[in-house]
Amino acid sequence: MKPVAKIEVRACDACGTQDDVRTYRVTAPGGKAQELDLCREHAEPVDALLGKVRTSTSAGFTVITEEELEERKRSVARRSPGKG
Repeated sequence: MKPVAKIEVRACDACGTQDDVRTYRVTAPGGKAQELDLCREHAEPVDALLGKVRTSTSAGFTVITEEELEERKRSVARRSPGKG
């Protein structure tokens, strides 16, 4: 069976626009996680909070978006020699 192409379309959960949408994964106390797809406008409050966390070095961790994580993975893959 041939692989089937997959098309992913993301829309802002707040307004429905498909322009410049980013996915955020938020974990609430108790461990319940939710993914939010937000356009630039609706992501501003989240980005503002993340900016405050990123500047804090005492926490011992960094908060990044899913897109930033994927870019870091690609960067590591480009630097690593191929297997095989």
